Amino acid sequence: GTGEILGVFGAEGAGQQDLAKALYGLAKAAWKAFEIKGKAVNLKCPLDAIKSRMGYVPRDRKGEGLVIDYSVMENITLAALENYSGAGFMNPDKEKNVALRMVEDLRIKTTGIHTPVRVLSGGNQQKVVLGRWLSIDLGIIVLDYPTAGIDVQAKEEVYRILRNLSDKGTSVLLITPEYEEIKA
Repeated sequence: GTGEILGVFGAEGAGQQDLAKALYGLAKAAWKAFEIKGKAVNLKCPLDAIKSRMGYVPRDRKGEGLVIDYSVMENITLAALENYSGAGFMNPDKEKNVALRMVEDLRIKTTGIHTPVRVLSGGNQQKVVLGRWLSIDLGIIVLDYPTAGIDVQAKEEVYRILRNLSDKGTSVLLITPEYEEIKA
């Protein structure tokens, strides 16, 4: 089925970042549990969120979203390392193939999957963060101002990616201080 895109708009400092972090289990919440697709979940930490098929794109991509000295591939495969291993060993071919597919699908401009993300533009860094979550089957993704500090073309790419995610059945919660983004 089709997911939905829910926009949460508010002036800076109105608590949107707190909401995003609480939903993902990164901050204390005023609730015990909430529902994802009709199933009650109680997230105490980000690992619980990932197990509940929930992704999170923080506002501060360099400080919180990326491991800046890791490669494009390492950042993309970070959320689900168990998908690329068996019997305690990594499967480099599987990891490489997923990273290559994300680079192509998301049109990430990079010299290669082994390039450190620190040398990418802000828009391409943000696509790497999105690629991490698109490489696994998500029920919901929470994005805290995912277009902060990226150019107009990169913003359009992010919107395209989010619409595709929604069309594939993932629910999208978009938190932004920009009213224009809610309308897009």
